[in-house]
Amino acid sequence: MEKLKAAQERLVRGERLRTLGELSSGVAHEFNNLLTGILARAQLITLESGSPQTRIEAGLIERAAQDAAEIVRRLQSFTQRQVQRGFAPVQIAEATSEAVEFLRPLWAPGGTYAGTAVRVVSDSKAQTLGNATELREVVTNLLKNALDAAQGGEVVVSSFRQWPHVVIEVRDSGAGMSAEVRQRIFDPFFTTKGARGTGLGLPLVAQIVERHRGTIDVDTAPGVGTRIRVQLPDLVVSSTTPDDEFPHEEHATRAALRILVVDDDDDVREPLRKYLEHAGHFVSTAQDGVQGLSVLQAGDRPHVIISDVCMPRMDGVSFCREALQLDPSMRIVLMTGRTARVEDADLRTSGARAVISKPFAMQALDTILCEAAMDLSETP
Repeated sequence: MEKLKAAQERLVRGERLRTLGELSSGVAHEFNNLLTGILARAQLITLESGSPQTRIEAGLIERAAQDAAEIVRRLQSFTQRQVQRGFAPVQIAEATSEAVEFLRPLWAPGGTYAGTAVRVVSDSKAQTLGNATELREVVTNLLKNALDAAQGGEVVVSSFRQWPHVVIEVRDSGAGMSAEVRQRIFDPFFTTKGARGTGLGLPLVAQIVERHRGTIDVDTAPGVGTRIRVQLPDLVVSSTTPDDEFPHEEHATRAALRILVVDDDDDVREPLRKYLEHAGHFVSTAQDGVQGLSVLQAGDRPHVIISDVCMPRMDGVSFCREALQLDPSMRIVLMTGRTARVEDADLRTSGARAVISKPFAMQALDTILCEAAMDLSETP
């Protein structure tokens, strides 16, 4: 009965998160377009300015845009039911220690939680297959909640093997939770911290754990503190294979390329054009797929097309297919502000060489441009 009740709770929680994801998807697309423009212009200022102070200020703008993009990704992550790509072996002890060190100033003398005793107990043999950044975020969120609950007491962060699982456990000596609060802690936007909390930390933790094919259990009661246990597949029994969707390239683009940028948003299209021209390429632009096809039919064919997915009149996927019929040798990069759409079947079968999520650092285009430049230099 306990297992059945837990399964029912997970199904209800999943349905709530899915509803939130559907609501946030459209909003996230618009925000990502705006953030792409901000990020691109900040990077242009960094490249073109001769003032060190201006470059520092532009760097702060860039970092703020990236932080805002991360918040959008957190909202979008509620719709990502699939196991993520790019998983690799992760040492749980290392991920746990890094998260703890990141938060250590919080309980150091003068910190918000000064006086709270934090102990870390780690097993260096505990490994799983996953995303190290996300697992650090799991520990970070659990530890911050434990610090808030302990209020000068004790927090213990543990990681160990318990075959066929590896376990991350965070325990605090705080006041514990009532049954009513316990049932709602994974609800998006539910918080007991008032204005200090967003109510997104634990829902995000639950989604990350689910994508890693793990489970999360909460043991709590008023007056006895709280213990949250995350169980993940041991590396030995994990079946996911690492998959690097966008391999890193060490070399930089050398040859000048003809590039067509297609996007209906001026704040994305124009900064991208300026950045590529600054890198020495010849760039033409179009406001949508229909205009993009007119450019292809009227003049020299580009070596690379960089196109948005969501556009009026003709979307990026349709434009990609039409363009490749004109010239199958063209390399096409699709951009999307909807992270979940990166996995859509239409995108995977469009013929595009790569799909990148907005907002992105301009350097994210380097790999595809390097490959195109190398092909161009090898052509007789």
